[in-house]
Formats: sequence, structure tokens, C-alpha cells
Amino acid sequence: MNAMETGIAVLALAGLSIGVGTAADDVDAKALHDADCMSCHGTEVYTRDDRRVQSYEALEGQIQRCTMATRVGWNEQQKAAVVDYLNRTFYHFEP
Repeated sequence: MNAMETGIAVLALAGLSIGVGTAADDVDAKALHDADCMSCHGTEVYTRDDRRVQSYEALEGQIQRCTMATRVGWNEQQKAAVVDYLNRTFYHFEP
């Protein structure tokens, strides 16, 4: 494979990896979480034995309650991105 063919192959693979995510991927959910959620609590609330959130729907509801209580001003896409981030990182519920 010559240099041009290699470059085309790399670009093609990059394009494939870009199209695999969710709609919420446009938002930096980890940055939102770290800036706004971690000011109130650490990640232990997601992993403790007596955690409040026991389902994907409960996770969505908890994000709604937290964003309202803290008035962070997240839009629906940002909320969905943080729900997805938390689910992928800590909870592993079926959406």
C-alpha cells in the first residue's frame, strides 16, 4: 500500500468511527458532569450499595431533579448526554 492509499484508508476508518456514537456525543458529558455534578458529590453516589438510582428511567429522573435543583441550565441534549455518560461509566442499565 502506498502513502496515498494508506492516507485514504486512515480517513475512511476515521469516518467510520465518527458515525458510531449516539446523538448525545456532540456534548462533552464528562466535562458537564465534572464541572456541575462533582461540585455537590463524588462518584461514590453511583457505586455505593444503597444507591438511589436502580434503573435507566430512574437515572433520567435523577438528572432532571439535579439540574432543576442546581439550576445549571443544561438543555435536553446535555441532560441526555450526561445520562448516557453516567450509564456507560457507572450503571450499565439497558436504556
